[in-house]
Amino acid sequence: MRILLLAFFSLLVISVTQAQQPEYKNSFHLGADYLGMPDNVGVRYLGKYVRHLHDDKMVISFSGGYLNAPNPRYLTGTDVKLYGRRVKRVTADATFLFDFLRSSRHALRLGAGPSVWYCEDEKMGAASYTIRGDGSITNVKVNWEPSQGVNAGFHVISEYEYLLTRHTALGSRIGLASLRNSGGLTGILGLTVGHRF
Repeated sequence: MRILLLAFFSLLVISVTQAQQPEYKNSFHLGADYLGMPDNVGVRYLGKYVRHLHDDKMVISFSGGYLNAPNPRYLTGTDVKLYGRRVKRVTADATFLFDFLRSSRHALRLGAGPSVWYCEDEKMGAASYTIRGDGSITNVKVNWEPSQGVNAGFHVISEYEYLLTRHTALGSRIGLASLRNSGGLTGILGLTVGHRF
């Protein structure tokens, strides 16, 4: 009986160990992130290459993204909405992540890394307008302040990934990016679909 239990336990350990060893070393993901920037919000579309290391305990990812969002601004003291030049971001991020789950189908990762983003913005400066007797607004004049440049910084991200099939994964992510000259933190909330190979 003792030998039978030992054999059963050995088979169980071997099967669990093999289940935790991925058959892939790479994956490619497409997705979208909702970015809550200091002065605006928008959707960033991204592609991400991931290298899986040490039986998927650690991963290194490299992602590139693009955002092109409207830039609504309100005249102070009114409900008049004006639009400046569209907000644009071309982003590049490298991330080192550690997986806290030892599961063949689930991954819960936490990581951080450097970010380099090209940013185009336009803020509303001084504005003047005339209020008519009926309360309508006319003669609106706005001094727009455009800016563009490359901002560097870092990001922290948490990811959950579920393996639908042997090679197809769905993922969600939440995080923060802190970039020089950005005026504050950028929140990240996204979904991805990936192929492992």
